[in-house]
Amino acid sequence: MRFLSITFLLFSITACDYTNQVSEELNQEPYYDLTGLVERQLAHLNSLRPSVEIMATINGQQEVETMQKDSADWVETLKLFSEASINRPVLQGSYQVKDSTDQNGLNIRIYRAQQPADVEIPYLAVYYQDTLQNVRKIETVFLEKNALYRTERRMEMQLSSSEQGPLLTKYQSSGTQKMIFRDSVHYRVEATLKYPS
Repeated sequence: MRFLSITFLLFSITACDYTNQVSEELNQEPYYDLTGLVERQLAHLNSLRPSVEIMATINGQQEVETMQKDSADWVETLKLFSEASINRPVLQGSYQVKDSTDQNGLNIRIYRAQQPADVEIPYLAVYYQDTLQNVRKIETVFLEKNALYRTERRMEMQLSSSEQGPLLTKYQSSGTQKMIFRDSVHYRVEATLKYPS
């Protein structure tokens, strides 16, 4: 458990209609709502209570463990993805948005920072089927640096279709953490969720 816990350290109209439309547009977030997705997944995880197999590798040492997480554990685990939300007022207008498709026919919306060195999240990609509500995969990069340390995380969530909507099935995080006066730590965490049948 200690080994795994280390890995967790490391988003002509009538006047009335026009007013409603403007109000809705003002309430819409400019980029993909990653925080909202995480909140919906936390609700599913709390009600469905899947087991999770975690394979963690730190500097070449690997450990595999299957566990049942409680709600506090899931909040801490998915906090990494919430922190990668780009829907912050300070980031408005910071990203170029591009749409494409992958080899499997999924649509991809890519948010790429215009000045990557100036933001913590230089890249976010949302893979979806038909509409952004039917998300199938999230890919993102998170960078953080200060006088004491530098962290780079590459993260991914995979989701499947369910009656409740998109449902988290896998997640992974890999990267490097370099603290002042210490060697770099390279890690990778891959987790697979298994829901009760």
